[in-house]
Amino acid sequence: MWRLAGCDRGYDCTPSADWLKFQCRFDYNCQLDDDGIEYIKRNNSQTFGSIQAKARELNPKLDANNLEGLFD
Repeated sequence: MWRLAGCDRGYDCTPSADWLKFQCRFDYNCQLDDDGIEYIKRNNSQTFGSIQAKARELNPKLDANNLEGLFD
């Protein structure tokens, strides 16, 4: 959820992002041309919809500087 929210907010989620390259060193299911969102989607295919919904709820709270309940 947090990384997906970060992707929506401009965090580097390109195929050349350092975090994605690190993840793919250990995950042989990575595709070289996938971006971070595709990677998250592939590794959470069963729950991606709910993860995406939570990320979309998270971003307005961050914009409003409302951190209440974000770390529960």
